[in-house]
Amino acid sequence: MALDLNPVYNYYSSTIYPTTSQSKYDSHKTSDLKKVYNNMVKNNTKSPLFKVKVSEKMQDYAIGLKSAAVGLRNYSELLSDKEEDAFSKLMATSEDPSVITGSIITTDYGSLPQSLDIDVDQLATTQINTGYNVSNNDLDIQPGAYSFNIKTDGRSYGFNLKVRDDDTNLAVEQRLSDFINQSNVGIEARLEVGGGLSRLILESEDTGKDDTVDGRLFSITDGFGKSTGLVETYGLDNVTQYPDNAILSINGNVTESSSNNITVNRMIELELNSVSGGPVTMAFVPDTDDIVDKLKSFADSYNKVIDIANDNADNERGAKKLLHEVQGIANRHQSALEAVGLGVDESGHMVPDDALLSQSVSNGSATELFSDISGFKEDIMGKTEDISLDPMSYVDKTVITYPNPGRTFNNPYMPSMYSGMLYNYYV
Repeated sequence: MALDLNPVYNYYSSTIYPTTSQSKYDSHKTSDLKKVYNNMVKNNTKSPLFKVKVSEKMQDYAIGLKSAAVGLRNYSELLSDKEEDAFSKLMATSEDPSVITGSIITTDYGSLPQSLDIDVDQLATTQINTGYNVSNNDLDIQPGAYSFNIKTDGRSYGFNLKVRDDDTNLAVEQRLSDFINQSNVGIEARLEVGGGLSRLILESEDTGKDDTVDGRLFSITDGFGKSTGLVETYGLDNVTQYPDNAILSINGNVTESSSNNITVNRMIELELNSVSGGPVTMAFVPDTDDIVDKLKSFADSYNKVIDIANDNADNERGAKKLLHEVQGIANRHQSALEAVGLGVDESGHMVPDDALLSQSVSNGSATELFSDISGFKEDIMGKTEDISLDPMSYVDKTVITYPNPGRTFNNPYMPSMYSGMLYNYYV
């Protein structure tokens, strides 16, 4: 019966190493898995038979190294993936955010214009009904049972309210406000109280006149049974602001919208905040913050490999070999790394410089570091592949016998039960 090592890996990954989210680079096509298998066969054909001193610390080291290498490889692939094109992400910036803000809702950045000139002549408005000012402590309506109706969005809603002998205008208005707000009919009710007086304000959640009836988004009327009802007594049908559409021009083309939230060509979402005194430019520029964050995450993943090697250098000679090889990559490409804002300190750690990273994203030098012709990309991808394929290469072991160079055979699992393919996120 096959041994299920998933609980072993899950124990170490959940209790010792931080959980990392799975990315699309952890899911392989059949051709990718075949390539990994073939590489393991090739590697293990030449590998000697060995034994290791299995300890908790050694297992911790090997599994942690595997996990860190996979994480570093994933960030390397993300930054060099032509389809993902991490360096092409754009963001919308407004010349005057008090007038207009925006966001990009497409990933087809090549189809975006360089900028938009937007002139906001009028904002879309809600409907507001302003009730009468009445004395808080008096009661202007006869006690009894009342009803009223609200029509909005093509629907009618009925409400009933009982006015008691000991009620006041303020108490009645408060119950009216609570009923309307709790009914979720698309109207917000609020009380204005001051100077011994109070009044009820009703405002529609929607804006614009596209869906209005008689110029209104909602209407409110008294029910039957009383000569003077709640609506008439408290002035709930008194419209003080009629809904209207936003009017704006985009690159000189005038348009109207029933909302202050506007989508342009299903690519850009605009939020109108105030009327402008002239055209405001909305530009589409590289999302520097997002790209810098990805580069800093790459540096963190690299440093994690360095930390694992440093932490085990006293116990594992293989860890010293790992440290030498990984630091060697950074040393060989130190000038290129520093040029984009990824400095290397004396301990071999990458030290991001936010200002230089932002500058390198803007001028394109960061993109070149992870391009196909970059020696750094080739070195880092090759080394993470080696570590991911067989982290046991960096564990101290005793060689039992070397393979016969004249009669080799293929066995992907020959070196050790811990070698290569027995880890989540890789098979």
